[in-house]
Amino acid sequence: MILIPKLANKHPAYRPIALSSACCKLTEYMLKNRLDWYLEAHRLIPDNMFGFRRGLGTMECLSKLVGPIYDTFCNREFLTAAFVDVKGAYDSIHIPTLILRLQDLNVPDVFCNYIYITYFMFVFYISHPHLV
Repeated sequence: MILIPKLANKHPAYRPIALSSACCKLTEYMLKNRLDWYLEAHRLIPDNMFGFRRGLGTMECLSKLVGPIYDTFCNREFLTAAFVDVKGAYDSIHIPTLILRLQDLNVPDVFCNYIYITYFMFVFYISHPHLV
């Protein structure tokens, strides 16, 4: 990891630049694709969850919502809906909790162990001109 100073700030601040190897990026991509497949194949993701799912986006979400809105409007009833968007949820995930949750979903131990090794067994080196 290389720390690059931010010039616009009055106080010393640094922008970390991670130099992940192509192998790490490829491994992460393969883990994600395999986990997506496993969760979809075993129907472990609720039907009303649209984020981060292949082929499901805003239009599918809206089409699922329009029917109940139309029905309640025609019947002169009320409809209550809740929408949740957690900012930065993916970036701030707690890996041990993720692994426990995957184990609860019967994701194979080999896969969970690989995630653990990938995220906890790496050593990071920080490079900065003023650090020795």
